[in-house]
Amino acid sequence: MNGFEDVWRTGSSFPTARAAEYLKREADLSTEQARAQAPSRFPRAHVNQGWAKNPLGTSRARPQAAVCLREQAARTTCMERLRQRAEFLAAASGIKVPAAAFVLQACNRRDAEPARVGFTASKKVGNAVERNRVRRRLREVVRLSVASRLRAGHDYVLVGRRAALDMPFDRMTKDFEEALRRVHARRNGVESR
Repeated sequence: MNGFEDVWRTGSSFPTARAAEYLKREADLSTEQARAQAPSRFPRAHVNQGWAKNPLGTSRARPQAAVCLREQAARTTCMERLRQRAEFLAAASGIKVPAAAFVLQACNRRDAEPARVGFTASKKVGNAVERNRVRRRLREVVRLSVASRLRAGHDYVLVGRRAALDMPFDRMTKDFEEALRRVHARRNGVESR
């Protein structure tokens, strides 16, 4: 028991001898630290300095056009991405062609702009990691496919399925090219299976 507890328990306003001794010891304590302590952080010289500074100053943000890196794709129109929900809904109202790993939805915009492609995967596919993996695989399928098959003035949406996680990539590519052929065959009024 310390001196403060003695005063509290007795209810006395006068401290007992033990409480007086405790208060005296508290009064003799120094508030100053005994010696200087080492700094808690490393000096700046030992820390990663980050990105190299641009000698010309900061660059300003500019809109960037889609760039095709493949030689074959450079000769044809370049693919752009669908971003707005309304664009996805418009493509959903068009032609749908199912495949094992995805459903291809296509809509004719009736303009001469480059083809636009969107990718989606619902929560039925799996958790966020699995959905992102499906979308990445579908993006790569479209990127590696023959760009001349994507027609200007069309929007395409690939809705990923769970089978896209395990399906061999070559088969997904063949399925995509077959689905594109079927979409454009339907567009021309002829359905060939």
